[in-house]
Amino acid sequence: MLIRERNGGRHRLAICLIAAVLSVSCGGEDSGAEQSLPTDPTTTVGTDSSTTAALETTTTVGEGHPSDDPCRIAEPGMVEDAFGAETLGEMRIGVTCRYGLVGLSTQWVDVLWIGPADEWDQIKSEYDESRGGITEVDVLGAEGFHPGDHGVRDLIFRTGDNVYAVLGFGGPTPDTLAVLGGAVLALAESIVELEQ
Repeated sequence: MLIRERNGGRHRLAICLIAAVLSVSCGGEDSGAEQSLPTDPTTTVGTDSSTTAALETTTTVGEGHPSDDPCRIAEPGMVEDAFGAETLGEMRIGVTCRYGLVGLSTQWVDVLWIGPADEWDQIKSEYDESRGGITEVDVLGAEGFHPGDHGVRDLIFRTGDNVYAVLGFGGPTPDTLAVLGGAVLALAESIVELEQ
């Protein structure tokens, strides 16, 4: 997964491998002990002072969504509508907001802020080079793409002033991938609609 980090006012890209459970943050920071998803409020896992400062200065677009705060990009209701399943709540892990799902082969979906829209070409290039190419896709008129290594499970898209990603965990049969890909696209479209 492509993660944007801030370092002394400058941005740099880092490529992190997606593990079965996302428990290590980029940049060598410890994300804390693995925790189960809460049943109600948003939980912050493994934040440090720089992460907290970044979250406190988050600027939002339109009606307060989306933003670069991962748990303000999508609401649990949007995830439930897109995936047709109940969520267990939200869990913040660095720049990622994880939504647990009940009753599906997909156990969770991650929503994250990748970076500012003016870095779209660089972001696309990094994914193209490091993730087995890309397949471009339209997301309600917004530019988007699936990375070659995870296909329809991952969707990176640019809308408004930001670049976001929706990452679904599931598969691997063609039927389950088709359903997962449709749900990932539906959630991305809901996020795009907030900025239009």
